[in-house]
Amino acid sequence: MSEIRALAFDLDGTLADTALDLVDCAQEVCADIGWDNIPDEVFKEQISMGSVAMVAAGLNRERTDPLVQKTAVRLQKRYAARPANLTQLYDGIAEVIHDAHRRDWPWCIITNKPAALAHLVMDGLEPLPPGIAGVIGSGTTWHAKPSPQPLRLASQLMGVAPEHIAFVGDDRRDIDCARAVGARSIAALWGYIHRHDNPMDWGADRYAETPGQLTRAFE
Repeated sequence: MSEIRALAFDLDGTLADTALDLVDCAQEVCADIGWDNIPDEVFKEQISMGSVAMVAAGLNRERTDPLVQKTAVRLQKRYAARPANLTQLYDGIAEVIHDAHRRDWPWCIITNKPAALAHLVMDGLEPLPPGIAGVIGSGTTWHAKPSPQPLRLASQLMGVAPEHIAFVGDDRRDIDCARAVGARSIAALWGYIHRHDNPMDWGADRYAETPGQLTRAFE
């Protein structure tokens, strides 16, 4: 393994617990069309896959269904109006980033959430730990994760070669993105992982059950 000199984090379910805001908005827009009493976990398991996947799971319909598509747009608008009312950094994340800053490691966000929404969420989390080099969301590059493009851009923003970056994420796409550019990958087992998914099959370089275990995973 190459020496780590920078960190990249997925946003939802890795850096921050965004579920309360997202699930609340999903419940509201589904109730607006007559679908209520949907278990929160149904939405939470799909957060990493985006708003269309969340609504499709809630309504038990295909993602291409026109009702799903329209409701997902309503979800995005509702969420954009209040993206970080309840959202917080996971316990231990700030300490990890402060420790990285003491080592002169920059850090950034790489998410498949639309870039404008990602910036709104990050603004709501301020004050953030020092050293952030950028927020890369869907639309920032031509292709989103698992494409290597977002991590290549992160490498440029942080001024660190990909092989010296540790990418932490709670989805296979994060691990595949890291592997594609030769970065180190760490699976965040505290994240929004579907009950039928097995992170041990992702092929990550390291696994962390809590943010507090990340520092050891960087060794």
